[in-house]
Amino acid sequence: AGADHAILIPTNPLQLNMQYTVKLLPTIKSFVGPAYAGSQTSFTTAKSISSTVLFGSDADDVVAAVVANASGTYVVGGTFGALKSATSVGQLDMFLSKRDAQGNEIWSTQFGTAGYDSARGLAVDSDGTSYVVGVSDPNVTGNVVAASPQSGVLYKLSPTGKVIKTVGLNTTSGYSTIENIISDGAGSLYVSGFFDGELEDRKSQGVLDVFIAKYDAATLARSWLEVKGTVGFEGGGRMALSQNGTLYWAVSTDGDFNAPSKKPMTFMSKVWIYKFDLATKSVVTGWPIQLSGEQGRSAAGMGFDSAGDFYVGGTVYGDQTFFGPTDTDGFVVKLNAQTGAEVETVRWGTQEPEEYVTMLVQPDGSMLLGGWLWGMSAPRPDGSSQSINSAHITKIRLPAAVWTTQIRSKESGEVSGLAVSPSSGEVIVVGTARGGFDGQTTQGGGDGFFTRLDPNEGKVK
Repeated sequence: AGADHAILIPTNPLQLNMQYTVKLLPTIKSFVGPAYAGSQTSFTTAKSISSTVLFGSDADDVVAAVVANASGTYVVGGTFGALKSATSVGQLDMFLSKRDAQGNEIWSTQFGTAGYDSARGLAVDSDGTSYVVGVSDPNVTGNVVAASPQSGVLYKLSPTGKVIKTVGLNTTSGYSTIENIISDGAGSLYVSGFFDGELEDRKSQGVLDVFIAKYDAATLARSWLEVKGTVGFEGGGRMALSQNGTLYWAVSTDGDFNAPSKKPMTFMSKVWIYKFDLATKSVVTGWPIQLSGEQGRSAAGMGFDSAGDFYVGGTVYGDQTFFGPTDTDGFVVKLNAQTGAEVETVRWGTQEPEEYVTMLVQPDGSMLLGGWLWGMSAPRPDGSSQSINSAHITKIRLPAAVWTTQIRSKESGEVSGLAVSPSSGEVIVVGTARGGFDGQTTQGGGDGFFTRLDPNEGKVK
């Protein structure tokens, strides 16, 4: 009495893939209107309970990256709420979460300012010391953000998730963000990002310029910073270190790095790759090189296999239209690491547009790429439509794709990080999803997810 609903609690666990019928007793009636005595409804349980772990707060959450090594598996992202074992500190917090082999939480920590702090990249040393990069906008009064620069930031955290040190970029006007970070495992960190306005007394030449910098892992002191730009629009910033310590940097631009002041003739970005001699802190002669092809490209990542072969992969775009590029597919290019000459190229795709944003090169020369696949529209209650996309992972071994897997939530999802378990060899996939998976309930808004794939077939474990 006094309640407007009731909860059905089965006396025995429900079976999978089974239809059940709930029938109300004759004594059950509504407070107003017709009696419900004897009415019934049926439902069918899920075919399987997903091994995908859904996590987050009761507000919007987003996952940025994952790293798995001998010290554990670490996931970084952002949240507008508070994770289960963490405490909110601002409007939008960065979070770092250590997970076990199945993706269950070991510990999570939130950090940042009272304002908006967004995590973008992660590197983890073998002892579990973590380095998180992103962008911070601390100037918040109530819900009002002050008109001051948003700046890229680098955090160092202990193996238990305690913030040890923080450094930020000196953005005197405009905006800057650190998007990616890698560690050489020997005490040096390399970061990359982009900015507009003025960064460290350097003014952007166009809409956005890119930068790359080296930091000391112990002190977070910066030893050098390089800025590259054109009158156009720059982005990306994927990095890789060769076995001999040479640094490679892939960036995208609709301009021309060989003629930076030349006005762009198209809005389609091309991928350019710089090669740095770290001993002289200079770009190697003959670089940067531009990936061939008339169509636009964006780099999801790059790396080396155990034989020293160099690969770059990402998304290739079709014709540019008012609504954006058409016929988006995935691509991987094998390059000569010395000259930049293209050795082998593969392009693959589906009938639906797809976008790749993260890439992992494995020692055996196979590659994993993750992102999302646009699906068909689904009706909303008001009759309008909504585009649904699913988390999408592809394994490539030149010259072809080995397998492709979609991880479908009830609404939409995307992959933002890939790793391989050092103990089991399973592919670890993390990302952000809206709507739950089989047998699961959403935490609220967008949630993070953690799942494991069989490395040979791509099936969810």
